[in-house]
Amino acid sequence: MFASVTSGAILGIKSYLVQVEVNASSGLPGFSMVGLLSPEVKEAAERVRVALKNTGITMPPLHITVNLSPADLRKEGTAFDLPIAVGILIATKNIALEAIKETLIIGELGLDGSVKKTSGILPIVREAVKNGYHRFLVPGENIEEAKAISKAKVNGAFTLEEVISLLKNNLSGVKKKSRNARNHAPITEGKEKEVVDFIDISGQEQAKRAAVIAASGFHHLLLIGPPGTGKTMVARRIPTILPPLTEEERVRL
Repeated sequence: MFASVTSGAILGIKSYLVQVEVNASSGLPGFSMVGLLSPEVKEAAERVRVALKNTGITMPPLHITVNLSPADLRKEGTAFDLPIAVGILIATKNIALEAIKETLIIGELGLDGSVKKTSGILPIVREAVKNGYHRFLVPGENIEEAKAISKAKVNGAFTLEEVISLLKNNLSGVKKKSRNARNHAPITEGKEKEVVDFIDISGQEQAKRAAVIAASGFHHLLLIGPPGTGKTMVARRIPTILPPLTEEERVRL
């Protein structure tokens, strides 16, 4: 049976989508991978096989071929482990093909079946949203990062067993947040609630004028003076005289 799972990767400073194509057929049992792969990607075959075994899933004696498309772009990193595992599960009829419809999957697998944190999640999710994808299955430690893109519906998993459960339940489960997960607020357009305001500054006319000129002209600003003269007060309030950043600007920064 054939299965195709959407994933993503980083090439230089750009992100792009990758189709992880998996075909399971009768014949001499084996596991081959193609698609201009780096050594760490080729090693995914062993990581996936052992992770599936330690999750309680034994791969049948089939010839499994994995192709990462587009084949003319070099693939690097370990983020293809999870989509390859999901593709194998679909190709061997352990998961229904409809479970991954319009879903991007990314993540590294440990030999014990754990889903490990992966770098580059934010730009990959952003690129996927641009291409019409809105459902994402990512490592549990990356879930808050992925949610920084406002239109992304993100699910996270810490183990392959959780991934299987989520896919069988149409990504309807709610998982615990990792202790190590960073807090990324969703990126939305509009001005955030400010706790300080530039209008609060009393006096300091030269400093205020310098701050306004620097902000409007994209200039650098150096504040020098003894403690208590208002340097920090002025600096903290400069963002309140600037227009709110768009989602595009925030991601680029």
